[in-house]
Amino acid sequence: ETTGIKAVVLPETARPTGAARILLGNPAGHKTISAFMEKARIAPLTDLAPGPEGYLLQTIDLNGAPAILAAGIDNRGCLYAVGELLRHTTFDKGAVTFPDDLLARKAPAFGIRGTQYGQSHIAKSVAKVRPWTDAETQRYIMDLALAGANVFDTAPGPHFDFIKSFDLMTLGGFGANTGAHPDHPEWEGSESIGRTGYVCLSIPEARAWMIEKCEKEFASQPAFDFIKFQGGDGGGCECDRCKPYGLVFIKTVEEMAKAIHRHHPNTKIYFTNQKFQNADDEAVFDYLNEEPRTWL
Repeated sequence: ETTGIKAVVLPETARPTGAARILLGNPAGHKTISAFMEKARIAPLTDLAPGPEGYLLQTIDLNGAPAILAAGIDNRGCLYAVGELLRHTTFDKGAVTFPDDLLARKAPAFGIRGTQYGQSHIAKSVAKVRPWTDAETQRYIMDLALAGANVFDTAPGPHFDFIKSFDLMTLGGFGANTGAHPDHPEWEGSESIGRTGYVCLSIPEARAWMIEKCEKEFASQPAFDFIKFQGGDGGGCECDRCKPYGLVFIKTVEEMAKAIHRHHPNTKIYFTNQKFQNADDEAVFDYLNEEPRTWL
């Protein structure tokens, strides 16, 4: 966009002349890359070195001409190799300059990176910024992915499909006690800062209603890679029956996870503990230490 230079994607069997070449792909499915790495005695990419989602980026001599090797251990590794290359590249009008001593063999340090993107409702309602188009949102998603993100909090729809098309991961969410039953105001949770719209999970009928609500929501949706249950941000219940709330919460989430896994067995479940007090966290840790919790 800034240089005016046209870049083209060609199959590995193509042999263009007079152009800078970047060999991009997974060595397992790219004969030119795998053959070069074997000939140059470059160690193969493995889950130990450089690690999951890792890549190799290196300036090489390919049949007497300079080229760049961008090899990923998997699809996301290839994406991160592109991001690393872009960060090392200088773009000017009519010129693209690559380093002549590029060498990076890396993998991300953490398994879950990213999650949130997009515009806040405050920016749109108070600052009156215009909503992004779908194309602008997806470009922003790709900017984050090229910077190393691998999971995105999204809803089913075009952005979900876009994220999955690059073999990135999706995150859904559910408030374990977020909801107000229209016919049962007596189920209302006790919340110290006065927020409404939450139920008390110590009421068996309210708890069963929330578990059923969770299953119905995800049964009709595509499979997320992750589903997050948040402990608070104003939610939870502070009545005496819910003390410690962390234990009531985690046991309810376990039942919700079972319901989700009936429809999406490979979805991973995690939770965040904002608003939990020390007693809540200690109760959760005790629960986790009792036995392996394979659903979590």
